Amino acid sequence: SIFFLELALPLGLSLAEGVVQPQGSAPARAVEVQGVLEGGSAFEDGTVQAGDLLRCITVPKRRANSNEGMQQDVEDNDSAEGAGIALGLSAGALTKALLVIPSSSSFPFERVLEEIQANREVDNRVGMVFERPL
Repeated sequence: SIFFLELALPLGLSLAEGVVQPQGSAPARAVEVQGVLEGGSAFEDGTVQAGDLLRCITVPKRRANSNEGMQQDVEDNDSAEGAGIALGLSAGALTKALLVIPSSSSFPFERVLEEIQANREVDNRVGMVFERPL
């Protein structure tokens, strides 16, 4: 089964990189929950279990301002310095995007851990999609 949770940091999850091989499929890399630690928000919530696979996480993203007036200011400004100032003003709000954790080995496990912690920049909460193998 697949489920989504949004929990406060610290999560209290012991995560490890591993390889899973669903029946009839090729082996694939996965981030597996090794344990749920007392004192973390995952323990308090009670949903996540050892053996669950972490498939997606929220990551902070800067959303560009789509305000046409601000965009016009950037396009009409001839100086590089002025354009930088205008871009800074219209850089937009820090929001979140969903990062699907790829099963390829080229995506570093350490980056998954860093991206989880980066949620502190927004609201100290991380959204996660888990798969519970049958």
